[in-house]
Amino acid sequence: MSMSWTVEKTDGGHKYLRVVSAGRITAEDAQQFSNVIQPGAEHEGVPLLAYIERGAEYSPQARKMFGEMGGPPGAKRTPMAVVVPSAPLRVLISFILKMSGLVESTRFFSNEPEAKQWLSTVVDG
Repeated sequence: MSMSWTVEKTDGGHKYLRVVSAGRITAEDAQQFSNVIQPGAEHEGVPLLAYIERGAEYSPQARKMFGEMGGPPGAKRTPMAVVVPSAPLRVLISFILKMSGLVESTRFFSNEPEAKQWLSTVVDG
């Protein structure tokens, strides 16, 4: 599997999901991730810190599935910090987020400490 996730804590003690994507991300990877964050799942509504490693590639099916994960228009959006070291990859992820409707609740960062600081500020209040 090209995606892994762990439950972490913000500075204020709130949980968030740290998701690492590396290598080739497939539709199966996207489905497994969706299964843990969808309504009624263990990590529904949990804020995300996504770390996308340089060289990560998303299959067309995975891009489509991620683009459909945002829920209906007007749905409450979970805060998401995204760390992307590559400009072309950032463009791709931005496009997927626009398709999903998650762009307003998402911020991009070049490193993980800045992403975690922003997420802590948003989640901890």
